[in-house]
Amino acid sequence: MLLAAKAISYPDGAAGRGGAAGVSIDQTFQKLGIAHQMSVKIKRVAGTTLLELLVKGDIDLALTYVSEVNNSNVKVVGPLPTAISSPTKLVGFVSAHAKSPDGARAVLNYLSSPKATLAYEACGMQAARPK
Repeated sequence: MLLAAKAISYPDGAAGRGGAAGVSIDQTFQKLGIAHQMSVKIKRVAGTTLLELLVKGDIDLALTYVSEVNNSNVKVVGPLPTAISSPTKLVGFVSAHAKSPDGARAVLNYLSSPKATLAYEACGMQAARPK
């Protein structure tokens, strides 16, 4: 599928503007040994413009977080297999400058609790597995 596509778009991991999904995709292409072949097909973007490109037909395939797909004209075909692609892990932290450190910790505690699993799944995300 990847090699057959004429144009592929995904978030720009190098842009530093929320393109974390693109970092793991670049690593996947390296792991599969197709990075050079893919380089001529790739349109890296910032934001959700990749969905617009897909709907307009400017690209054949968009790769991003499932939670970013909010367009009814876009069909999600599923995640890349974990055997070839490691999902980007998101982290949370409490800033030393937080106005309410206790409140921030409470949010992080909730987000890492079993209760939050349904919320993650509703967004197409996989909940963390607390240790």
